Amino acid sequence: MHGNRRFLCASVLAVLGSSCMYPACQNCFSRLLFIANRFECPRCRFSVKEAKQRYRLCLKVAEWSQIYVITVFGSCLDQIFGTSANSLMRHLEGSILTSGKLAHERALELLNEAVEYCFVGRNFIFGVKGHITRTK
Repeated sequence: MHGNRRFLCASVLAVLGSSCMYPACQNCFSRLLFIANRFECPRCRFSVKEAKQRYRLCLKVAEWSQIYVITVFGSCLDQIFGTSANSLMRHLEGSILTSGKLAHERALELLNEAVEYCFVGRNFIFGVKGHITRTK
């Protein structure tokens, strides 16, 4: 790592946010909005019918006595989840369609519970860039 980056060896205290994936712009990685049967980027105006998913995990972590909130983005999470965000979303949607019993919201709720189970209480080494701010 170079520039204004450092490693943070920390324990995950909590997973923040309601989802670990989002529909991402292929140009600038901003969250896409679904407008008139298309996904549109509010930042660069990119428009597409089918959105690609991207991982985004917001975590509250502790390094010694300091607590931080960090966000982990993108394909670095592919190894942890075992697949890309796009593939995971396709698998979830396929399970919902074939089972008929599992509602979309419930499937995402189960995914979030699994993410919490896999991350909370475990130690990770995070490569952090930019200014690190502590939470109180």
